[in-house]
Amino acid sequence: MGSSIQYRPRSSAANVWENCRLALVNKDVGGWDTNVSSAFVYIPDSETRNAYPNIDWDNWGKDDEMAFINAWFATDVTINADLLDEAINTPDGSGGEAEWTLIYLIIVTDNQSGNVTKYR
Repeated sequence: MGSSIQYRPRSSAANVWENCRLALVNKDVGGWDTNVSSAFVYIPDSETRNAYPNIDWDNWGKDDEMAFINAWFATDVTINADLLDEAINTPDGSGGEAEWTLIYLIIVTDNQSGNVTKYR
């Protein structure tokens, strides 16, 4: 049995974002669910919109995100995530919501084929 994931207290936006990184690299659905707000909204860049034109991006919320995460984490992949660009400062919060533009890189390796996909 593997070791448990050491999530940070959800006392700041920086901690929550680190928890999201930990959930990704450990493929922990519960960790992702706990750290992503019920008001979650994903706004893709134009490249992503063009690559996946059949997705209803304007209405992509937490339910869509969790369905995607559940399916993704169930596959035989290794996820490496660099979610925080050094130039970005996560805002301090009062325990409420935080919104900011993020630069991230997620590298996913298919363990069967060795194919690598990068998400940014």
